Amino acid sequence: MNTSFEPTANACVRLHRATRYLIDACAVSDGVVDTGAWLAAGAPHICSAESARFHRPPRVLRKTLAQRMAEDDWRFASTPGGVESLEASHSTAEALYLWGDLAQLSTRNRQAWVNSLNRWQDEASGYFLGPYVLPADHAAWKDPRQTHPWMHMQDHLLSVLVPCLLMLGGQPRFRLSRGSQSGRFLDRAYLEHFLERDWSGYRDDGDYARHNPWWMGNEFWYPGCILWAISVCECGTPAAERARQLLDQVWYAWHDANFNECGFWAGTLSDDPVRHWRSQGTTARDRIHWAAIQVMGGAHQLWLYDHERHPIPPEVRRRQTDTVLSLQAGDGHFGLYGADEANSQSTDCTDVDCLTLLAYNLRADDYRRAEVRAACDRAASAILRDKIDAHGVLASRPGEGWAHHGLSPETYSPPGAPNLHQQGFYLWAVLAAVSGLEGSADPAVQSFIDHPWPLMPTHWLWVPGRFTYLGTEGA
Repeated sequence: MNTSFEPTANACVRLHRATRYLIDACAVSDGVVDTGAWLAAGAPHICSAESARFHRPPRVLRKTLAQRMAEDDWRFASTPGGVESLEASHSTAEALYLWGDLAQLSTRNRQAWVNSLNRWQDEASGYFLGPYVLPADHAAWKDPRQTHPWMHMQDHLLSVLVPCLLMLGGQPRFRLSRGSQSGRFLDRAYLEHFLERDWSGYRDDGDYARHNPWWMGNEFWYPGCILWAISVCECGTPAAERARQLLDQVWYAWHDANFNECGFWAGTLSDDPVRHWRSQGTTARDRIHWAAIQVMGGAHQLWLYDHERHPIPPEVRRRQTDTVLSLQAGDGHFGLYGADEANSQSTDCTDVDCLTLLAYNLRADDYRRAEVRAACDRAASAILRDKIDAHGVLASRPGEGWAHHGLSPETYSPPGAPNLHQQGFYLWAVLAAVSGLEGSADPAVQSFIDHPWPLMPTHWLWVPGRFTYLGTEGA
């Protein structure tokens, strides 16, 4: 790929141009994995050494935005040379929106993109059964240590696709309230049971009714997202009214009642230290790790909290801010073991979650304002220093292979190759970091402060606008 993006241009301009170049290079091709051989071998984790023998050199095809607009072709690969991926399509739409490029699309183009995504929706389940998640009956799901389970991944895709469809001016083809899966949270008893689960388990025990807070945070986010989607997409119907009631009376009510000492959620195990720690240990480092995984889980629910302006007690916000600030390591990134670590081993998840929550709380509260701003400035500088790969785009771990989950060759990028999902998602961290900054001594960070970023119209990739904290956005 071409990496000569005017090195004299500012960092924001360079990233924009590199991202557009990557999007053009992600026309649908033959794939970077011999999927048939990989499946025949039992579908080992796609990023594992065992799967390396199934990787193949990519045949990279390019298609410019102008060509796509002319042809109304809105299929994208996650990486240059890859096959079609639903994640790549929604990630591209979001990145183009944030950079202001989506404005080039006509109403017809946007509807064609909506139709391209909607062709994968299954009416019976309500899920989007497209190129992203293996079928539910595939043997690969029998090993629970490989990845999140099938329903988890489908709920995740639904939770991010609906905001993308709304951003494009559309909505799901079939009513979510009528799907056997997408409509299941309209059953109050089911929703209450779903939220009253034991959080103490860990993924290697194979019991997916019992997870740690990071994994559970995702799962507890999904019913909120899906009920929100029904309330918006089916507005004026009894299903929408019921969804809104359950969102307020059950989902928010459960979360409001269960904030813990860190300002997040970790189940109700305070009376049972053994189950609470579950082999995590009791050292100071272990306690920081236990707090960190609550942040990485709790950020998901708080995206919805902030977008809807759902109230959070000031003392809870302050506990959240204290917890998040304690996770910034010596390299400026946010990790799982706190400030005593020189190298955070950060990823897009840790930086995005921590910086987004700092942005929310900076808008809502004056607590530790100078420290929060300093932390955000350091982190933005670190991301733009450490997380730009050889192609000039953002990467969770530059130089390493990446996939959103272990059974998804459609989302896989080989070591050294860029990935479209990273562009919108990691950009979210930078935008959160700069949203409350008035200026920076780092010219790269300043270039992002100066850019006129739009507000996302939905909870997905939601960051408060600059200088719109302390309640000035309205309740």
